[in-house]
Amino acid sequence: MLSIIDTFSHIRSCFPSGQFSLPEWQKYAAGIAAEFPGKIMDDIACYRFEEEILPVVQNVCASWEELEFAHSSFQSAAAKISEQLTQKFHTDLDVCVVFYLGLCSGAGWATTLNGKPAVLLGAEKILELKWVDPDRMFALIAHEIGHIWHRAMGGAFGQAGAAEDKAVFQLYSEGVAVWFEQCLYGQDDFYLENHDGWLDWCTAHHAEIKREFWRRIRQKESVQIFFGDWARYRGYSDVGYYLGSRFVRWLLGKYPVSEALSLSIPKLKQEYQIFTES
Repeated sequence: MLSIIDTFSHIRSCFPSGQFSLPEWQKYAAGIAAEFPGKIMDDIACYRFEEEILPVVQNVCASWEELEFAHSSFQSAAAKISEQLTQKFHTDLDVCVVFYLGLCSGAGWATTLNGKPAVLLGAEKILELKWVDPDRMFALIAHEIGHIWHRAMGGAFGQAGAAEDKAVFQLYSEGVAVWFEQCLYGQDDFYLENHDGWLDWCTAHHAEIKREFWRRIRQKESVQIFFGDWARYRGYSDVGYYLGSRFVRWLLGKYPVSEALSLSIPKLKQEYQIFTES
């Protein structure tokens, strides 16, 4: 079941006189959970607050009507997902979903809160990415729940050591989450990231993308270029989500779901190499 923490009505308190106040935000965040302010501040410790975070957060105050629309989408999407989880996955997952004003920790973050699995939905990033409509909000929530479900099903989380192992597991785990959101949404080619011809380009360059990812793994090069709205591979962001979903669907053609979700990292690397040659 999903439990909801909806802080929409308290977000304005973070903008006294129309300007974002970090002390007021800390009070607001502490109202969500005692650990919450520290959790978020730790996550953004490597960012430059004035240059990288403040403009995104301040935009919330200037985009209130859009935020109201995002909040309405959140309410309808959360209710629909709660129903779909039972119908399609027959799971008794107990997940807390939080709609909140963050500090650029991400539009969605699968984590824990008060020792319980939680999905954190950062309003400031949702507005920046323009994921405010009901379809994208549904996919965003479903994707993060997909990570929690994968972990509960026995995924090899925390077992990757070397950088190349982490790269393969990141691709795989994001692919599982995309597959999960597509199953809940009911459309195999639905991608949260799809706009301006993104899916058409990814599909046309499928062979190139999967081989380039494998080349980077073998050469021990970073694969960050495939993940994150700030990163670009040949001009397109988040290409790794497309590639991961195709890899997972390929795996599901070879293994039962329960086995595909719990493959060891050495096995994943072996399978990915075969996938690149398919």
